[in-house]
Amino acid sequence: LRLGTRASEGNEAPEDESEDWELGPGGPGGEAPANLEDTGLGRWGSDELRSYEDMNPRIVFENDDAVIVLKPDGIACQDEPKGRAPGLFTLIRHLQNFSPAAFSYDGPLYPVHRLDKATSGCLLLAKSKEAAAQISKAFASRHVAKYYIAVTDKKPSKKMGSVSGDMQRSRRSSWKLLRSQQNPAVTSFMQTSFALEGYGTLRLFALKPHTGKTHQLRVAMRCLSSPILGDSIYYPGGDSKKEERTYLHATAIRLTLNGKLVQAVIPPWEAGGEIFESESFKQTFESFFLPGVKDNNGIWFPETKLLRSDPSGL
Repeated sequence: LRLGTRASEGNEAPEDESEDWELGPGGPGGEAPANLEDTGLGRWGSDELRSYEDMNPRIVFENDDAVIVLKPDGIACQDEPKGRAPGLFTLIRHLQNFSPAAFSYDGPLYPVHRLDKATSGCLLLAKSKEAAAQISKAFASRHVAKYYIAVTDKKPSKKMGSVSGDMQRSRRSSWKLLRSQQNPAVTSFMQTSFALEGYGTLRLFALKPHTGKTHQLRVAMRCLSSPILGDSIYYPGGDSKKEERTYLHATAIRLTLNGKLVQAVIPPWEAGGEIFESESFKQTFESFFLPGVKDNNGIWFPETKLLRSDPSGL
């Protein structure tokens, strides 16, 4: 795995886009590392990393150009600062070298996409420098369709629509949405409700971000007066310790690469979480979201402009 690195220490990589990432361990090119120690991240030995193997970042899609991996929640994509914990890219490299049965592809991989530590779901990786450049261009030109599922216990300020505004860093690790529209974060959404014992009425949101700003979806949900369950940053006064995870999941992604569709749909319960695994949630997701993505090669959500995705436009 050839890791991406931050363009600068103070410039945090976007949550879903690759504009601030450089490819390769020391720049583009070079052979894939033969073992973990050759990657320059030798602080993580194979014995230490084995404790993370149960996170199981398995491949859900693969073709000649890319793979899509199920990223677990609770692990960052890159190693955390000061050696606090290894990142997903390091774990994948470890699995390639020491547990190939757990990760079936053993060739080079280029990160072109990032998910927040708290978010699970579809993570896209390129197999070559050329494919990475094409995918990065697709993200920059908004030719990648991304769909997320979020759960909240708060009634939103509106049932469907879009949230748009510039993002500004706020206190501590948080961001806030501004009224200005110079370089806005844009998110379309729809939602429905379901009942769950112990919670009462919960709401399932289908979110389609059109940009990839840091914490974009979590901030959008906060602005709708519906912070995500388990979100310790954006759910002020909420009992985030009650939930074992943040209930945000990247459930689907699709783009066209070299004339072929690269896409995957991962139901949230495959990433774990008591709410995602509940029968009530499953039934709601299957009736509310899955019908919209049933045409594998055609238009997703053809009757819903807010979530629509046409392969001919990707």
